[in-house]
Amino acid sequence: MTERVLLVDDDPDLLQGLKRRLQKRYDISTAEGGEAALALIDESNPFAVVVSDMRMPGMTGLEVLKKLQKLSPNTQRIMLTGNLDQETAVNAVNQGKIFQFYTKPCTAEKLSEGIDQAIRQYQIITVERDLLEQTLAGSVKVLTDILGLAAPEAFPQHSRFRDWAKLVGAELELSQPWQLEIAAMLTPIGYAALPPEITTKWRAGEPLSAEEQKIVNAHPAAAKRLITNIPRMTEVAEIVYYQDKWYNGTGYPEDDVKEEAIPQGARIIKIFKALNELCGIESPDVHAFAKLAGQLGKFDLELLYRMQTCLIEGESSKLEA
Repeated sequence: MTERVLLVDDDPDLLQGLKRRLQKRYDISTAEGGEAALALIDESNPFAVVVSDMRMPGMTGLEVLKKLQKLSPNTQRIMLTGNLDQETAVNAVNQGKIFQFYTKPCTAEKLSEGIDQAIRQYQIITVERDLLEQTLAGSVKVLTDILGLAAPEAFPQHSRFRDWAKLVGAELELSQPWQLEIAAMLTPIGYAALPPEITTKWRAGEPLSAEEQKIVNAHPAAAKRLITNIPRMTEVAEIVYYQDKWYNGTGYPEDDVKEEAIPQGARIIKIFKALNELCGIESPDVHAFAKLAGQLGKFDLELLYRMQTCLIEGESSKLEA
């Protein structure tokens, strides 16, 4: 299958010239400017490569590629520029996460070499992703089926966390967003390992003895043991293991890990759990986030502030739909 390639420039003559030279090798689309380019992005039918000019009116190539990274993270990004200074290069690499850049004038032959390399990188990423998804899908389904039997009341919570994880993963531009999504779904899986008599009392809301409460509190360790046995899930297991760890290092597990040493995904899920407990079935709002921010030492405040807007807007969009 011929991979899709998008050329972005404000010069229509340049676009048509490149298209004529490249269309025999690739499925070429063109866009005159950044806004037109972003309007063509379709998550269900992504471009393998986007080649963008740097200097364009309205929206620069760097702005286009930064937005593209959120909209289609697997798409490989190539930049064209007529003024390659050090600042442009640094910004392109650090902010646009580009695969390559070329200076104008650039021949179609030279550009096609870069496109070929970018396509190979895109194929490596997507093949690995598809294989990973297929491999994990069955394993995760088994675990969620177990969860459904052991703790059916957890399903609404973990489904909500999964939706939140998708929003936060995009906002934070996580390199492996699937890890957070799966961890969010599996946060309660450790309850499946609880002794039946404790599970019965816990579900009924009956008071637990100190020893029973200790067993319940240790459910993330049981979850870690279950998840670690699945290939490529080690980091997910660590996220789930530290889901009840406060930012200042208190909580479970009782070790010396604290602050930035706690897996980022675990710090995110800790905020999810606190919001869910505070808001119930209601959507989180600025007041809920303010209450969490006031609990000094419990949450990663930088993450909390970055998550606030995307979660509130995401819940609002869901209600409007």
